[in-house]
Amino acid sequence: MSHRLWVTTAVTYALCGCAATPLEADYGQSFKYLVGNQVFDRSTLSRPAAAPVEGADPDMLNVAVQSLRTEKTDRSQVTQPLTINLGGK
Repeated sequence: MSHRLWVTTAVTYALCGCAATPLEADYGQSFKYLVGNQVFDRSTLSRPAAAPVEGADPDMLNVAVQSLRTEKTDRSQVTQPLTINLGGK
């Protein structure tokens, strides 16, 4: 009898662990909401354009290019050896 109780309890816990959380159950809707709010022209969500992007705001493009060209990391720290401690030492 005790063995059957343990098996039933284990199966119950296993099935409860597989149930979707509210976040997982609503993930598809959350993703659609996120994409929908990040799109400038919402008509492209249902009818994507076949032509490539031909123009943009020149000031925004210049800011993007300058930020990519600017050195932001200290390269002297990159050349240092990497130390990985295992255990408590």
